[in-house]
Amino acid sequence: MKRNNNLMLIVYLAGFFEGRGCFSIRKDKKKYVQFKIKLSGYKDNYTIKHIGNLLRELGINYIIDSKGFLWITKRSQAKKFAEMLLPYISIRKKEVSHFIDELNKYAFQSGSN
Repeated sequence: MKRNNNLMLIVYLAGFFEGRGCFSIRKDKKKYVQFKIKLSGYKDNYTIKHIGNLLRELGINYIIDSKGFLWITKRSQAKKFAEMLLPYISIRKKEVSHFIDELNKYAFQSGSN
């Protein structure tokens, strides 16, 4: 039963991400690469806190900033989340695949987590 519940959570999160999520890859002048996933809620914080609770159930660590955005900033957690979503993403599948490819490309960069 737990596996079915996790699958339902992942499918739900994939749909939420397609509408309210963003993957970002930032490269600075020193060629350091930063990977982040951002999810935005609505005007109330209830939705984003609910999403956070679902992520916690799946073992994904996150932070919620003062503006109400949920961030997954650790590279290992971002990769885990992206790989979980990939099979259930439809519209933004290329974006998620590219993000995972870039994560793999920079996997051994110093300072990666």
